[in-house]
This record gives sequence, C-alpha cells and structure tokens, in this order.
Amino acid sequence: MKYAVLNLLYVSLIFATVFEDTTEYLGIEIEADSFTGGGELLDDPEGIQYKAPPEPLDPETLADINDPSSGAEYQSPIERAISRGDEGSSIWPDYDWWNDIIVYPGRVGSGQDFDVDWYTGDVYAIFDTDHATLDSLIVYRSQDSGETWSIFAFGTNTDGSISNPKIRVAYDSSGDPWVVAMGIWNETGDDILWTRRCTTSGGSSTWEQVAADVGFADMDADIGVAACVYATYVEDGTDYLRAAGNLLGGSGWVNDVNIFYGTGVTPYPAIAAGFYGNVSIAFITDYYTSTPQVRIKSSTNSGINWTTSEQVSNTDSPSLEDCDIAFTHGPPEQTGWITVTYNFTSSDDFGYYYSTNSGSSWTFGNMFAGSGGDENHGSIRVNKSGGGSSLSLAYNVDPGDSVMFSTAYYLYPTNFNTPMRINDYNATSFWPACAGWSGGYPSILYTNFSVNYRLMFDGYFNVGINNASERLGDMIQNAPNPFSATTNISFNLTQSSPITISIYNITGQLVSTLAYNQSFDEGSHSVQWDGQTESGTRVSPGVYFCRLSADGISRTHRMLIVR
Repeated sequence: MKYAVLNLLYVSLIFATVFEDTTEYLGIEIEADSFTGGGELLDDPEGIQYKAPPEPLDPETLADINDPSSGAEYQSPIERAISRGDEGSSIWPDYDWWNDIIVYPGRVGSGQDFDVDWYTGDVYAIFDTDHATLDSLIVYRSQDSGETWSIFAFGTNTDGSISNPKIRVAYDSSGDPWVVAMGIWNETGDDILWTRRCTTSGGSSTWEQVAADVGFADMDADIGVAACVYATYVEDGTDYLRAAGNLLGGSGWVNDVNIFYGTGVTPYPAIAAGFYGNVSIAFITDYYTSTPQVRIKSSTNSGINWTTSEQVSNTDSPSLEDCDIAFTHGPPEQTGWITVTYNFTSSDDFGYYYSTNSGSSWTFGNMFAGSGGDENHGSIRVNKSGGGSSLSLAYNVDPGDSVMFSTAYYLYPTNFNTPMRINDYNATSFWPACAGWSGGYPSILYTNFSVNYRLMFDGYFNVGINNASERLGDMIQNAPNPFSATTNISFNLTQSSPITISIYNITGQLVSTLAYNQSFDEGSHSVQWDGQTESGTRVSPGVYFCRLSADGISRTHRMLIVR
C-alpha cells in the first residue's frame, strides 16, 4: 500500500533545520544524465507496449448509477496491512494547530486523500468505507477551508470492496473544473481501477476505467486550464509499472504504456505533476542492482514520451518503502523532493532526497527526527497556488501513533522546520496521514484509530479560518464581462481587513497584482483592471481569474477578455 498528501506556507514558516543524529549515511548523490526523452526500451526488454483506452461508460446503462461494475460474486473487504508499530500507545504531548475537525464519523476502510481547487479554495476529501456489503468510495467537500464538510459524490461496490482512494482537481481546455476520484473495485478475478469525474457543481458524472487487474495506483494533476490528470499503476501479479493520462476531453485514459519492467516495483510508485507537461514517477526497484534503490522516470510532454529511468538513491542494507514525490510549479527550474522509508531490522527511519534542477540530479538531504521506534509512511504535497513554491510534509511515528509535520521552501529545499506532532487523536499506522493544502495553509487528513477509525482534518492556524472566511463575504463581480479594455471588479467585506487582489491567466501564472495586503474598510468596494500586466503589456484575449485573499482564505471570479 502506498501513501500520499500535504504541503506548506512560505518563507515566514522556514526555520532552522533540526534532525537527530543518524548513524547510517544512506544517500548517495547521483548525477543523472540529461533527460532527452524516448528511453522506454532501456527499461523494458520486451519493448514498449501501449494499451488501447477502455471505452467510456454510459451511466444510463448501469444497473446502479453509482457502481461501474456489476454481476461479480461478493468479495469481503481487503485485509489491512499489518502495522509494525504499537497501535494502542501514545507518548507524545499535544502539539496541535487547533481542534481537529471530524470529516466523517464512520469507519474508514483502507485510506484517505484530499486536494484543493486552488481557484476557489474548495477542499475535496476522499476515503473508502469498511462495509461488508455496499462498500463505498465517498467524496466530501468543504467550502470554508475545512471548517465544515458535506457529502459531494460517491461510488459503491454492490458485490465487493473498494480500496486505493485518490482525488485530484483539474481544469479542462475551456477552463471548467473537474473533480476526479479514483478507486480500485476489488472483484472476484479482477481488481478494476476506476475513476469517476464530475464538474464542481456535481454534474456530468462520468465513469472511466483506467485498467483491469490493478494492484495499486497513484494519481496527480497539473494546474491551470487544459490540465492533465495522470495515473501510475502496477499490474496485479506482475512487475510492470505503467502510466496513463487523461486530458478531460472525453477520450478517457490514453497513452497507457508500460514504462518499467523489473522486480521490486511493488513497494508502490508515486506520481507528481510539475509544470507545463512535466510529470515524474518515483519507484523502488532492485532490477539493476542487488540492493534496492529509488529510481525516477520523467516526461516533459504530458506523458507521451518518457525518459530512461535514473537512479536517485542507493543503500547497502535496509529495504526501502513508501516513496513519495512532489515538484514545485514555477519555471524555469523546478525543485523536487522524494521521501522514502528505510526499513532496518530494529526500526524504520524516514528521509528525503531533493533536486533543484527539475530532477536532472538528486542529492540526499537528511533523516527526520523522531522520538519513537519507527519513522515511516511519508506524504508530501506542493502548494500549487501562488506559484507553487512551498512543500508540506507528514510522516508517522510509532510507538505514539503520531502525525509529524514539517515544511520547506523551494529556495531552501533542505531547511525543514523542526517536525512536530499535530494530531489531537492517535492516528492509525496501517496507512499514512495525507499532507496537503487548504485556503493557502498546509493541512493534514488522517484516520483516528482510537474512535472507530473516523476521518479527521486539521490545518495550520485554523483558528483563524472562520473569521477570514466571514470577512471576504460571498461574491466577486466584474462589469462589463466580457470586456475589451477595462473592467471594474467589485466585492463586499463584512468587516475591515487587509486584502490581496491578484489576476491569473488560464495556466495559473500571476498576471497582475491590483492590491497587496492593502487595508479595506467594511462595506462595498471596487477596483479597476485595464487588462494589462504589471509591466504595462496588454494581455491576450481569453479567460482570466481574479482572486481575493485574506489570511490564506480566497474567493475567485472568472473573467473573459475579448478584442
């Protein structure tokens, strides 16, 4: 089982790095060859093999509109992974951001994930239930940065279980947002990987099969318009590592190709979408060496072609587990991180590698401090808004059942602040907590084993979420819209507050800042935008977004320029 999710604030959150002494130096810096593309054959002696995309489903043909599979014999829920830690002890004091919020009071079955719509700030959380029948994949949404939650969408397996919950938010070429949920329908004979995508209004729900007979999968998405959603998965019972993409244009999952063949990939892969079609997959293998190593495959054209795999790490003794990967989103060079668990005989240690040149070379960073017997189950996520330059990280400590949190900034990729426990309740060590973002703040989603495996959420300084959300009011407007020369952007504040007003293009790039942390009084206000960048260059016709933000809470409005 593989694990995922979280991120960070900005430079103001960067503190001195504190790590405990480490007896083993486990990382070897590898200067990778320059990526030139088209390296598939070197990683697969059988040659490159594409799969034809499955036909999209017509929901009207389903016996149950929420269940893409039917007619299979019942199969009980999958057996959980066995924890190495002590699931019943707690050795940590309470160091938390604020009172943890219950997302779902029922029982989580095998994991959780969440993502944020960076244009609107809405947060989407996904998890699978633990039901003997009608096992479900459920999506909840929060429109106030995690303070309150309501059900948004779900899928059901009427004759089996569901596992591997993943979720991402992406925008199509028309600028329309899509919520893409993923899960494995565990059926007798086949474990089928399905995605269900729908608009943020809940409409146009579409089931799309990624592949049949899947053991594990991960997913990530670009930002901006014409964003692509990417998946990587391991075929059940094989050592084939595959990748596929979905441009949200109605053609489903395409470019499904095996990108690596070799023993050892089953300590599951992780995928990260960077910037302008850059996507990378980190995985563990002993295909080239007798000892396990972390390797990376990359694409610069949205997964159409993949580079030859490159070595990131090497070790002399422990096995490796739980790798995760994240890349920043600001050009020209992207900063990347890969985390991994080093599984020694007596305990686990958790560390990371980093790259400052878009993954062309990787350097061992350090091991993270922990007072327990095991540090493992890492999860990392970059904040895709505001230039996508900050990372948040979570990992597990046992005994203690603690979710440890830390952050880093792309200019200082090794300067993680001192890890601290942030969960109010003991977290399960069967699967990891998820690191992510909400309202511009780093946040976590975890499962609380001590109270019926219920789903919990917390965010940095969430004590201020409610006040900031109330200050911004509910609506932004601009008139005229569409416009050709200038437009007036109006908004209302329920109380005085410093506000930042920014304009972004459809790729998520900052175009102009109309106000930066400027104080506005309570009441109605209007600012004018002349359709120009800060340097005075007129922008091209198309879709643009105006975003108002205060204390990390944001409201976004779509505008159209015509000439």
